Amino acid sequence: MVMSFFIYLFNALTVAFFVQFASKNKNKIIRFLSLGIAILVPSLIAGLRDVEVGTDSITYAENFWLLQYGESTRERWNEFEPGYSFLNNIIANLGFSYSVLFFAMQFLTMLFFVKAVWNERDNIIVWLTSFTYMLLYFQTSLNMVRQALSITICIFAITLLLKNKKMQFLVWVLVASLFHFSALICLSLFILKYFFEKREKLSLLILIGASMLISNRDLLGNIVYVITGSGYFAGYITRDAEDFGSMSVYILRCGAYIVFPLFIFHKMNFCKKYKFYLYTVILGFIIGSLGRMTMTQVQRVGYYFSYLLILLIPLSISYMRRGNKAVAKIAFCLLLLFAWYYDFFYKGFNDTVPYKTTFSQ
Repeated sequence: MVMSFFIYLFNALTVAFFVQFASKNKNKIIRFLSLGIAILVPSLIAGLRDVEVGTDSITYAENFWLLQYGESTRERWNEFEPGYSFLNNIIANLGFSYSVLFFAMQFLTMLFFVKAVWNERDNIIVWLTSFTYMLLYFQTSLNMVRQALSITICIFAITLLLKNKKMQFLVWVLVASLFHFSALICLSLFILKYFFEKREKLSLLILIGASMLISNRDLLGNIVYVITGSGYFAGYITRDAEDFGSMSVYILRCGAYIVFPLFIFHKMNFCKKYKFYLYTVILGFIIGSLGRMTMTQVQRVGYYFSYLLILLIPLSISYMRRGNKAVAKIAFCLLLLFAWYYDFFYKGFNDTVPYKTTFSQ
């Protein structure tokens, strides 16, 4: 466990350092090399991992082996999205191992994360955004391989939407859906962006309405049934796990994160981007609470919104006064380290600890 701690921490610090270094350097070659290192290091860690690292890694590896042996008719394989299936086919046909698949997926995931950070580098604290993502979400990406890539593509697409590049946003969300169909929820941001940026009272009503809908899961389950025609998916919504402890921890965690942007809420009326990120993250937290109630993977749908906290919090801290800014950075980093250790080392979420390489006996 000690070695895993230092491997993952080194990974996070490396990415944070080199992305920050690139953002401050005007030499294009140095920028390229720095960002290349930031992408390559986590990609190697992901690619060299054993199939026991990451809850679903063995499933992805087994399906890849079946494809190599010409048995791609397996039911689980047919559920995969076309983009992921296409990438599997290319790598398998070239005769490479599943490690190359893991490397390629993480490389693409990190590439779009870096592109998103680069688009926002003038508005955020770059190293803090990078450090936040690597601590909170990198190890999760070793489990939900397809959706992790889909999420970073969508975050990149959202940064384009905030530049009013609507057609590019649409294209990239559709590309993201080729790796995980749940990415299509981001299309709702076409409408929500207008309310979140310009109609504060209506934004609050949207959040309250979402909360009420989540709390009335029978009604929500019926809506899902009408839309999808599937009692299976509706059952995910109406299931009651009665896990009060899990929900309590979730509420405390969300509250701890959101206190940083709320600290400067009174002086951010001029910043449309701040409002958009704030309301979108809160909506993501509300959707995520449904997963806590049901103890299912429904909460993953909210990740496309809640992951934006990697941009919201550094943006918020950057607008604080100098003294408050220093305190906020330290406090948030301590919170990150605590959440990271609690999730992955103490609770063992996503089965990424201990880290083992494919060469391990």
